[in-house]
Amino acid sequence: MTRSNLIIVVLIVAMGLVGQPVDAAGTGKGGGHGKGKGSAGCGCAAAINERFENIPAEDLNDAERAAVIRLRQDEKFARDVYVALGEKWSLRIFDNIALAEQRHMDLVALLIDRYELEDPITDDATGVFTDPQLAALYAELVAKGMASLEGALRVGATFEDFDLVDVDKMIEASDNADILLVANNLAKGSRNHLRAFTKVLAKKGYEPYSAQYLTQDRVDE
Repeated sequence: MTRSNLIIVVLIVAMGLVGQPVDAAGTGKGGGHGKGKGSAGCGCAAAINERFENIPAEDLNDAERAAVIRLRQDEKFARDVYVALGEKWSLRIFDNIALAEQRHMDLVALLIDRYELEDPITDDATGVFTDPQLAALYAELVAKGMASLEGALRVGATFEDFDLVDVDKMIEASDNADILLVANNLAKGSRNHLRAFTKVLAKKGYEPYSAQYLTQDRVDE
């Protein structure tokens, strides 16, 4: 997720627009289905790691390098937001998804290590970011989620909604089998997370979540 797009997410949440219908777009070739050679689902980490090791390394272009580095930061950002909200609300969904985001971080780290990219995470502590803009955005989203349980659930749903579109773009832009393996696993995870947040919103009797970035049909899958 680009820093400017994260700002858009924060503005939508802060302005209280989350949950209201907006024009949604972005189905993408990877959106829920992925490219065949790269899709592996969200199986156990050991199985995915084994598949990764059996895929030969390929040359990365500048866009792919930037996307991998950005994705590593974004998965930490998501994990840290959910850790904070889980501590506040003691709701299992936040704890479970925070653990999933850690697994996503570990998957992206495979690419970081393979291609000897500089890891943007120099301090893995919750809420600590080398980018001051990310740190500020983290504080804003967490504050919104701390205000109410409904707000926390909508923060999660909106984040996963956008993240799916962002990962879809990464899938569309790369033909490297190892990147597709990682990205398709992340996409499947985000779909599951979005589905979980929308279900809990409904179970709690809150207004249904309305798509902000995906189509509503994609959200309702």
